[in-house]
Amino acid sequence: DFVEAGLLRRAGWGVRFVPQVKGSYEEVPATLIDYVLRDRRWCQGNLQHLNILGSKGFHPVTRFHLFHGAMGYLLSPAWFALLTVWALIGKGEEANVIRYFTGENPQVAWPEMSSVSNLAILVFMYGMLLAPKFLGAVALLGSGPVLRDLGGAGQFALSFITEIIVSVLYAPILMVQQTIAVARTWIGYTENWTPQARQGGLYPWTTVLKFHAVETVVGTLLFAGIFAGIITLWLLPIAVSLVLAVPLSMLSGAKLTRFKWTSRQLGTAEVFNAPKIIQSAKRERSRMRAVLENSDGIPAE
Repeated sequence: DFVEAGLLRRAGWGVRFVPQVKGSYEEVPATLIDYVLRDRRWCQGNLQHLNILGSKGFHPVTRFHLFHGAMGYLLSPAWFALLTVWALIGKGEEANVIRYFTGENPQVAWPEMSSVSNLAILVFMYGMLLAPKFLGAVALLGSGPVLRDLGGAGQFALSFITEIIVSVLYAPILMVQQTIAVARTWIGYTENWTPQARQGGLYPWTTVLKFHAVETVVGTLLFAGIFAGIITLWLLPIAVSLVLAVPLSMLSGAKLTRFKWTSRQLGTAEVFNAPKIIQSAKRERSRMRAVLENSDGIPAE
């Protein structure tokens, strides 16, 4: 879409975002695995945009859009590299992974990592993740639907906290998966552009474990290093997310709308104040379900 928009603008046409158009939206894939499979295709497409970044005639805004899309994926390998260096540094120059396993004085002069430095890195990493969500919440309250259409102030606050917790849990998993996606694109692997799985469902444990093997191994190694005292305890939140990649992936496919409390979390205005046509469709669907369930006792005409 951005390439097409850039070419249109280069040809002299005007291109506009029209966010106020309503009546159509696309939900995310129903499971984490399906989300990652789609993300790999998007990663390949966005990284390909770097090849035309220097083409003549593009507007600066177009170049920014193309660059921004690619950087959204390239930041994950950068984050992973930062965490790797952080883990190697361990607790500073006198307690790092290389010194621990070799018993020799490493050639690299490791920086001293104080508790303030560790906290600053952790705040910076999660700040990049969560800042857009806080800005989005402020923007929503300022120009979006009224709070009663989001379940009220209390429900909105609870949904927002839920989203923060879920984001913190899944962010390290997506970091590893996007790093894998960038590596696959870099070595020339071609992703298959197959239709998305919209219906959801649960994958077998063996499939999920195979898919998230890298996160599980990395998380286990981090836990082992923390337990041995050579990796800083500040990496514990990331280690927890990675070692729980398999159950978290299984949870992503669970149909939580079956329960009243979970169905209200992260609810949109369409959930709490559905349009009349959706309310009518739900009533007719319930009525038809009741008829079908009692159809065995209805004689055929």
